[in-house]
Amino acid sequence: TREQFIGNFFIRTFCLDDTLKRTRSLIINYLTDPTNIDQIRERLNDASREIILLEEVLEYLQESLKHFKIPDIPNEEEDPVGYALFQHLHLRQLQKEVLL
Repeated sequence: TREQFIGNFFIRTFCLDDTLKRTRSLIINYLTDPTNIDQIRERLNDASREIILLEEVLEYLQESLKHFKIPDIPNEEEDPVGYALFQHLHLRQLQKEVLL
């Protein structure tokens, strides 16, 4: 479920990026069609609201990760595959990077 949450977050981020690119195009060409000013304002307001929501969602995700506990590293002799996977994924470092 967390993966879906993150996936949806990035989808919304990409949609916002597209909206901002189209708005930028309207801004650049506002002299050729001054009637776009209302549309530019509306899009910027919508983008601002979306950014605020994305920031709030990101805070919730960060909060949920603070309480996420990575299990102890498996014993290499008892669980060589688990140990190798743990080392390969660099789980401790990943958790530190995500929480920054």
